[in-house]
Amino acid sequence: MSFQQPQHCFSCKRELEQTHVCVPDGEDIYDHLIAQAVWVSPRDRKIGFCNRCYDRQLFAGLHPDEIAALHWSFGRCEAEDSSEIIEKKTRRLLLAAEGLPCGEVFCALAYACDLAGRRTDAREWAAKAVSWAGTYPGKQVAEEILRGE
Repeated sequence: MSFQQPQHCFSCKRELEQTHVCVPDGEDIYDHLIAQAVWVSPRDRKIGFCNRCYDRQLFAGLHPDEIAALHWSFGRCEAEDSSEIIEKKTRRLLLAAEGLPCGEVFCALAYACDLAGRRTDAREWAAKAVSWAGTYPGKQVAEEILRGE
C-alpha cells in the first residue's frame, strides 16, 4: 500500500511545508512559522504533525501508538543538540518507549543517553535495542554504543 505524504498538520490543518509565511503587523513570526514537521504511520494512515501542535499536545483523534510515534519523532536527538534539548528529547523518548516499545525507540534512547554522557543508561538502552528482533534504522548505533565506540 502506498501513502501520499500529508501536506497539512493533522491537528491544526496548517501547511507543513511552508514556502512563505504572512505575519500580520504586530504579531510574532514564531506564532505562524512551523519550525519542524514530522510524518508518522504506525497504523494504516500517515499523519503529518507540526511542532506547535506537538508542544501543545493537541493529540485529539490520534491513537496511543500514533502519539507514541510522535514522541519518538520529536524526541530523536542530533549530535549538535544542547544538553537542555537532549534532556527534553529524552523525556519524549521515554514516553515513546512506554507506548511503542521497539528497537528503534530503544536505540534513540541509547543515543540520547550517550550524548548526555550517561554511559550506563546508554548501554542499558543499547542492549535492549540490539536484542530486538530484525533490522531497523539505528541498530548499528546501538551496537557501537555497546562496543564502547
